[in-house]
Amino acid sequence: MSSLLHEVGCEFDLAVIDVEGFDYKVLQWLAAESALPKVVHFEHKCLSPEERNASFVLLQEKSYNLLVNGCDCTAYRC
Repeated sequence: MSSLLHEVGCEFDLAVIDVEGFDYKVLQWLAAESALPKVVHFEHKCLSPEERNASFVLLQEKSYNLLVNGCDCTAYRC
């Protein structure tokens, strides 16, 4: 992903993830590809408690601040 974005000269600042329970997998993939944008918004309500917590930890380890409410999480880096 990161090499593709680099090749076409494209960067993105926002990722909105809503894939009914696979949000954590997408976060892991973006992190592994070093393709996490400045802001990530995803729905955590369909995740297991373990994946929900793991997603928060993953983003915090990547220096994101988290805004968590009922169903959603918005993570951002300054």
